[in-house]
Amino acid sequence: MNLITLENVSKQYSERLLLDSVSLQINSGDRIGLIGVNGSGKTTLLRLIAGLEKPDAGSVMVWGGVRVRFLPQQPELDDNRSVLEQLFDSESPQIQLLRRFEWASQQLERQPHNQQWQAQVAALSDELARTGSWAAEAKAKTILTKLGITDFEARIGSLSGGQRKRVALAQALIDPADLLILDEPTNHIDADTIDWLENYLANEPGALLMVTHDRYFLDRVTNRIIELDRRELVSYPGNYRRYLELSAERQAQLTAAESKRQNLLRRE
Repeated sequence: MNLITLENVSKQYSERLLLDSVSLQINSGDRIGLIGVNGSGKTTLLRLIAGLEKPDAGSVMVWGGVRVRFLPQQPELDDNRSVLEQLFDSESPQIQLLRRFEWASQQLERQPHNQQWQAQVAALSDELARTGSWAAEAKAKTILTKLGITDFEARIGSLSGGQRKRVALAQALIDPADLLILDEPTNHIDADTIDWLENYLANEPGALLMVTHDRYFLDRVTNRIIELDRRELVSYPGNYRRYLELSAERQAQLTAAESKRQNLLRRE
């Protein structure tokens, strides 16, 4: 099933053209690694697909009901929230229900004899059980722990840059999406955590689009490589190792074609 289609998309900053009439389809089951030299426009392309920027020309079509989740390199978090409060900032019905339960529970702690809060906490607890939403809370805490965050009540403002990125990564992972977009997800995490993240992503049903400099991670997670090369997109089936083989073949063909063109020009 097609999730997102880009048709003849162009994007320019000042006088610099980053994307020149590029087209791309992202389908269910795609595990795409986006590669290209630094400054080629990879993050801009991710933001266009996530709907955070508009193309100068062309169209980005997100088909009805498709949910997209984006983790930027520098996530914006609320310094005044706790870790769990940040995680529960989501449009997912289960997460919203958990957020309401956490809020009511906090009010009940402040006013333990308030019958209104007692009734609301009880009603929300029943609703969480009925909808199976308790599993979402357990999943959130498990993911945080796997990412090295164990103090769920810590304020975001007290965390280091690496810890903030981990919280943002956890927030992206717990919120089910049809397409998960990750910009450098392996920054600030160690080898064991990267192994866990690989296994987690392998078992998630949604499509994946990511930028990372970790070639081994790309090789193990992706089934398709998209290269942003000279303002154009080139798609290669397979993982990063297969991309290296196919890219070498393509470059050899381009070199041979250019040599043939030069020889023709000389003869003329």
